[in-house]
Amino acid sequence: MKNRYRTLLLAILLTIPSLHALEGEFGMELSFVGLNMDYREYDDNGVILDSEKSNFSEMIGGQTALFYELQTPHNNSARLSAQLQYIKGESEYVGSYLGSSSGYGSLVSRTQNEMTDVSLDYRFSYLYENNLYLSYGLAIGYREWRRELSASQVEIYSWKSLRPTLGFGYSSKNLAFGVVAQYQYGLNPEMEIVDSSLVFELGAANIAKVSLPLTLVFSEKFRFLMEYSYEYQYIEKSNVITIATTSGNYEAWEPESRTNNAYLKVGFEFKF
Repeated sequence: MKNRYRTLLLAILLTIPSLHALEGEFGMELSFVGLNMDYREYDDNGVILDSEKSNFSEMIGGQTALFYELQTPHNNSARLSAQLQYIKGESEYVGSYLGSSSGYGSLVSRTQNEMTDVSLDYRFSYLYENNLYLSYGLAIGYREWRRELSASQVEIYSWKSLRPTLGFGYSSKNLAFGVVAQYQYGLNPEMEIVDSSLVFELGAANIAKVSLPLTLVFSEKFRFLMEYSYEYQYIEKSNVITIATTSGNYEAWEPESRTNNAYLKVGFEFKF
């Protein structure tokens, strides 16, 4: 056991000088974000129960990131970043009252939404001689959606996730663009009904995301950012909870849902 610790310590000591020999910089990103949301819940037969829809002007927010970028030999780079995205706004709810037999479309209202996404991301980029690049990485994240259908019905969806990422594109001194694909595998997803303190364990909460980033380089310290992203989110039906009332027992669960989200992001990045 002692020999293992000595070997690990030696490896760390040998790595530190090589890291110091590389050039690294801290930086920050600040961006505005708009969300076009299309969320739908389904029963066990695939019949739609309710939906939430918004456009880019109804759900808006921002994204900030603090990063450390290390330039490795041959213009390759490694970046470690901590990111926070927050979006707030209204969506149109189409569905029905709880317990109603009127069906989808019998109730139309407005829902208040807050979405928070936090992640710690590591990404390595390999630049080829023809200015094409390949990037890959892994992130860990946390996602929360507060859905206020009414003052007495507030739902909070939340889960952690592992997020492998793969991208490719073109990068020169003045311009960079490409395609980035990411899969978010949800860990311990749940949905809480705030007023009743009921917590449902979701069967799954996974996201497939594709982004088209565009970067205009104005100087070594300042860049302009634009990005369009599409994500498909799938939430699997939850466990069933039996609720006892004075009039008898009844069962409750969170149904399956599928969401098609589109994001528009505009901002800038600067290095210290």
